[in-house]
Amino acid sequence: MAPQTVLIGRAGLRVRFVPYQARIQGDGVFCCEFLIIDEVGGPTLGMGRHLLAVFTTLQFALRFRYELIKRFAHEPDRLSDTDRRARIEEIPRIFESIMVESESRGNITLEDLQGAFDDDEADRIGKLVSYWPFLREQLYSALGVSADGKQVSGQGLIGPNLIKYRLAFDSLRLLNLELLSLCSARVSRLLTRTQEELKKNDEVLESNIRALSQQLH
Repeated sequence: MAPQTVLIGRAGLRVRFVPYQARIQGDGVFCCEFLIIDEVGGPTLGMGRHLLAVFTTLQFALRFRYELIKRFAHEPDRLSDTDRRARIEEIPRIFESIMVESESRGNITLEDLQGAFDDDEADRIGKLVSYWPFLREQLYSALGVSADGKQVSGQGLIGPNLIKYRLAFDSLRLLNLELLSLCSARVSRLLTRTQEELKKNDEVLESNIRALSQQLH
């Protein structure tokens, strides 16, 4: 798995480690070499903190949906023992990857996120976010792993833990779906323009393109 470490250097320069090669040295020591490249991520500049919070939440909610929810939608009781163990290892790894990238791009606060919504929606956002630690804890418990993703039980996704997993996973699916809906609707209200305005914009755009094209001849 590619490391997700991001370092902040002088003048805010951001760099990321990328695996280059690995080998066993003559003395038996396993040696890994990495390249350090410019990191192109980070918070979007020039965007207010409330709007930035909505876009960042939307970005990671989408990543959570397609990397975890969609990927593991099929029932775990139909898995072979090998696939069951692979799922137990992979889910915490995905959680960790998403959380590390979120932190590396600049933490957002619940207050910033709620500030982008009216009172009723802000309260609902707060309630949804409050469910997150509990549901993650229950999912990890059902997988038989500790809070840091290390296996502590061989009973993951077996018996009562399979029932717990279904409840926790489906709850996370519903939470993710509502959070996506709320944030998508908010972004839509902020950025959507009327057809009349878009038509006027198109006329100006076409005029600008013609003017620029004429300057080339």
